[in-house]
Amino acid sequence: MARLGLLVFKLICYLALLAVLAGIASLLFVSKMDVCPRLDEGDISCTSPFYESLASFGMVVVLATVFTGLPGLLALGGVVFLIRDLLNLRRRSAPPKQH
Repeated sequence: MARLGLLVFKLICYLALLAVLAGIASLLFVSKMDVCPRLDEGDISCTSPFYESLASFGMVVVLATVFTGLPGLLALGGVVFLIRDLLNLRRRSAPPKQH
């Protein structure tokens, strides 16, 4: 039962990491493409509805991370799990040492 709980927590952390990275990437994209002349926490106005929804998604994720901290903490847990899993994968795939 504990292994299932850890697996569920790891999945939640990975999803939070994905959501936070996607939110940051969407804000960077609309900023670099310069399709949203007004982009702040109060108002978002963009050249098309697609870019506006993309910017709104990014703003919601970033503001939820800043004000509550929960997505950020879970994303940090996702980074820790990812590093640990990659190190374990590297150890398993490394050839045995010759003496």
